[in-house]
Amino acid sequence: MLSGTIAAGAAVAMCAAAAPAQAARPDDLTALAEVFGELHHVRRLCEPRREGDLWRERMKQLVRLEQPTAKLRGRLVSSFNAGFRNAQGRFSKCDRAAEQFTETRAAEGAALAAKLVE
Repeated sequence: MLSGTIAAGAAVAMCAAAAPAQAARPDDLTALAEVFGELHHVRRLCEPRREGDLWRERMKQLVRLEQPTAKLRGRLVSSFNAGFRNAQGRFSKCDRAAEQFTETRAAEGAALAAKLVE
């Protein structure tokens, strides 16, 4: 269950380290930011002690390492917040549906991050 989540987190470090801001694809970065926002809400529901602010911190790390333009930074923050609100509207408790959503979105996030380091 956490394997996809862990893979997405590891992919952040790879993504940020391997792709300078000018070479990164903004659409993929904003999609990844949205995934992080979704994971931030759901993982806080399901693992509040272990993952309370983990995904917010990973988002901050991504922004810090990518060094995006002000415009792109705004898009990334908006996407993160939209993802958080989307997940918040769908999940008010940690149940099997929330866990499955986390797995699916974490896998999609890992694929996005892998694409960014190509």
